[in-house]
Amino acid sequence: TPTPLTECDLTPYDGIADFNINEADINIINGQTNNFVTYHETLAQAEAGTNPLISPYTNTVPNIQTIFARLEEDVLGCYDVTQLVLQVNPAPSITSPISDYRLCDNDGDGSETFDLTSKYDEIVNTQTDITLAFYNTEADANADTNAIATPSAYISSGAETIWVSALYTGGCTSVGFFNLIIDTAPLFTEVPLFQICDDTTLDGFTEFDLDSLYPTIVAGASNLTV
Repeated sequence: TPTPLTECDLTPYDGIADFNINEADINIINGQTNNFVTYHETLAQAEAGTNPLISPYTNTVPNIQTIFARLEEDVLGCYDVTQLVLQVNPAPSITSPISDYRLCDNDGDGSETFDLTSKYDEIVNTQTDITLAFYNTEADANADTNAIATPSAYISSGAETIWVSALYTGGCTSVGFFNLIIDTAPLFTEVPLFQICDDTTLDGFTEFDLDSLYPTIVAGASNLTV
């Protein structure tokens, strides 16, 4: 009985994957000579040696499917048939798309420190047993190389994409991304000394209408709130 072949589920997380079924050849032949293996969807096809499957094979039954391997010797055509299990392991169904991560450049130096780990709850979307790693390129995320060393204190000037790999306990991963954006601090017009004459009660106290300064401060900008 050959060891089951396993693949990780990918988007759209439907339990369907591509299997290199020929990986089971060595396991099935088990050191015997003058033998070859063909794979079939049904026992009847395996017995008859018809409709052999081509690798890579996409399973037609979600999550777990059993196909049949025909082991045949190439002299007289004697054969035996065994089952091969194809199993699709779940991968994290992470949030997609992941929202942009925005910070304000309040000190005006053109960069900010981003805590990439603060996106964890949003990305894993209530799932458990998931580990996240962050990368600068999609290739690094897929290969699990050159992960960002200190994701909780990542300095960036914004306008860049961060790639994230979500590792499930079973060993399957999903890859996503989000953008880092730095918003510039608003510019406003300095307000001159706000002077009002004392009211009829000369006690040094009177009412100031601060909202009256709004037009001066925003100087015509439509996206500012004071």
